[in-house]
Amino acid sequence: YLITFGGVEMYKKKVETTGFCWILVLNENDEYGLEKDNWYEIYGKLPKNGYYHALYPKNNKKRQIHLFTFDGEYYILSMSEILDKLRNGEYQNYGIWAQQGKVTMPTKSITVVRHDPKPDTEIDNLLDSLGDKYEKYKHEFEKYEYEKLEEIINDPKNVLSTIIKDE
Repeated sequence: YLITFGGVEMYKKKVETTGFCWILVLNENDEYGLEKDNWYEIYGKLPKNGYYHALYPKNNKKRQIHLFTFDGEYYILSMSEILDKLRNGEYQNYGIWAQQGKVTMPTKSITVVRHDPKPDTEIDNLLDSLGDKYEKYKHEFEKYEYEKLEEIINDPKNVLSTIIKDE
């Protein structure tokens, strides 16, 4: 198996970090009846959404997976728990290229639509110029589909009062 932990999911207008675990089956005749070259999402979440590095040491008698986040947090997962989920059917089959390959287009396909991250908006550029403490507002403006500075000034959806309560 090839197992990924966390990462990102790309949507039409946003990219979000995730706390899911995906498995790609690399061999034929899998002992759990899984199909080769298909991605499977295991039901359950990792301790935190984000990006992970994973280690599975050789001669690992406890069958533990060691996960490290980019900011240095450390978690341990049991490989036995993951295999139990496969054995018990606690997964979703996403097929070939579905979940992990949203930005990968098979060369012969003309019907697959790419979903790249959206370009920065006027609001994103303004908040970037103001510094890191304003980064938290980007997601809120995007959630309400505000893209232009005039939308903040006119505020037709009354967003400012909901995201900036005490300022």
